[in-house]
Amino acid sequence: MEKENKILIFRTSITKRCDIKRIGKLLAEFPQIDKWNVDFEDWEKILRIECSGITALEISEVLRNNHILSANWNKTEGKKSQTPNNCFNSPIPSEAPF
Repeated sequence: MEKENKILIFRTSITKRCDIKRIGKLLAEFPQIDKWNVDFEDWEKILRIECSGITALEISEVLRNNHILSANWNKTEGKKSQTPNNCFNSPIPSEAPF
């Protein structure tokens, strides 16, 4: 059975361009990920991942374990799905400690 291709979208806590390189090293460990990019110009630092056979929760956990917070923007059953314990309910303050 072929795995479904999907696009996962996350709001992230990255603040520096070097964080993008760090994300690249983390995501390179997953052959299920075909392409990814970060919109660093967007204030929400959107991470977009094209993949199959991996879940948004798995990616969120990898990011969180490497001190990158994320909020999953992918729709699940008509609701905005968010990852536990690291959801953003308001804009990230500029003085955020990450």
